[in-house]
Amino acid sequence: MKIFPVLVLVISAFSFTGSATPIYWYHFCSNVSGNSVFVTNRNNLVSDLSNATVHGGFYNTTVGQNPNIVHGLFLCRGDLNPENCQNCVKLITSDVSQRCPNQTGGLIWYDQCMLHYSDTFIFSTMELEPKVVLVYNNMDIMEPDRFKQVVATVVRDVAIRASNASLGAKKFATEEATYKPPFLTVYSRYHY
Repeated sequence: MKIFPVLVLVISAFSFTGSATPIYWYHFCSNVSGNSVFVTNRNNLVSDLSNATVHGGFYNTTVGQNPNIVHGLFLCRGDLNPENCQNCVKLITSDVSQRCPNQTGGLIWYDQCMLHYSDTFIFSTMELEPKVVLVYNNMDIMEPDRFKQVVATVVRDVAIRASNASLGAKKFATEEATYKPPFLTVYSRYHY
């Protein structure tokens, strides 16, 4: 189960807005169930993550020993203040046992933060699955090929900007482009 980088693409006539309450987007659970020791370790890990939001919007930890070890992390959106990050992490950690009750791996995304846990080592590892691109478009596109070109450009540009952040900076960027007609703005947000 691989997740990084996480790309979120929003296509609409509206700009990004910061909601006070985090909005659920998506979750993915492994198809392997853990035993009761693993689930206890997972619950302890989730509790540790919930209490660790003072670490600048990102934190990772490990609980237990093989074969019931659990690695986990959370990542808040790069433009969130500490209070909103903490609120999102509290919400997402309370959601784990309902979305992935006893699975050995899980990912949960809200608009402001994400949580990932696994029985395999996930830190400092490029992960490619699952691939999730969330797209919102409430308009008909008259020239789909040209529109795809605009989307590809904005996605490439935002990924480059996020990955080129200075050492120690948050790997986060937003980008927008205009598709004409019908004067549609394409918004892209990238966490790396």
